[in-house]
Amino acid sequence: MMGRPRKIDLNLPPRMYLKGRSYWYAAKGGWINLGRDLSVARTKWAELENTNAPKETMSGVIGRYLREVVPEKAASTQAGNKLEAATLTKVFGQMKPADLTPADVWDFMQVRGQKSKVRANRERSLLQDVMRHAIMWGHCRDNPVREVKPFKEMPRTRYVTDAEFDAVKKVAPPLVAAMMDLARLTGQRRGDLLALRRDAITAEGLLVKQGKTARSRPVQICIAWTPALRAAVDALKDLERPIASTWLVTSRDGSPMTVEGWKTAWQRTMEKATAPGPNGEPPILAERFHFHDLRAKTVTELKEAGRDARTLSGHASDAMVEKVYDRRRVKKATPLE
Repeated sequence: MMGRPRKIDLNLPPRMYLKGRSYWYAAKGGWINLGRDLSVARTKWAELENTNAPKETMSGVIGRYLREVVPEKAASTQAGNKLEAATLTKVFGQMKPADLTPADVWDFMQVRGQKSKVRANRERSLLQDVMRHAIMWGHCRDNPVREVKPFKEMPRTRYVTDAEFDAVKKVAPPLVAAMMDLARLTGQRRGDLLALRRDAITAEGLLVKQGKTARSRPVQICIAWTPALRAAVDALKDLERPIASTWLVTSRDGSPMTVEGWKTAWQRTMEKATAPGPNGEPPILAERFHFHDLRAKTVTELKEAGRDARTLSGHASDAMVEKVYDRRRVKKATPLE
């Protein structure tokens, strides 16, 4: 039975409302607090919707996919899949897998692509794998997503200058400032940095487990100590927390920092850096950058210095380094003798 059409919060999915500064889910047994962060709230909403949905609907299939398939992926991939699943649930949740057509997927891509072609591609990729599992689980026979091509993506070219890095670091809270240093010095992925435990601090260097590689198993790399790297790690260790933790990067209560929590901290830093001054002064940062751009900055500077970047970055070949992470506008070359 259809409920009454909502008159408020029209931008939110069904049964999700904004009350004060928090988002809430209207469950049969009462209201469930989803928190203040919209991205986190949407993820929790999707989990609740998928848990209670009939198994033969797309929402039910997505829920099973989240429970059985996503936990086998890397932590950073899991966080992305949950956000993507929230969008897919909102759009396709009430449909049956067998009723999904290429036209439905194409319409979704056109609308979603107006806001972000990259996000549309990521959501299409997840939907294709969800439908592949739906076939194995007996819900349908065909995968209509394969008939719809993704948008062509252009690699990011944003290069973070030293001046931009220093300006943002000055206004960043201690945790974010230390993580910026750690990312720039090591060139590691966000997920691998958030997964660091204190026992990764060894006499020889910082032991990083690179979880997202082209190899069949995770790779560990020991990054030798320098004064700057030691200072960045010590800054994280010395942050005041109410409880002792085995993790290096933690939230204020001492619990492990989640990807969602880190995204919130980073966005707040970017908002502060790009906001005008109290007296109308220009912002200290003219254009935002992604935390992931710091990894590209490290790789770019290593390449510029003629040093090996793949050993540090963990890439299996130079192809990805050249295509995505080497952001030199002008590359130097040596003429033939």
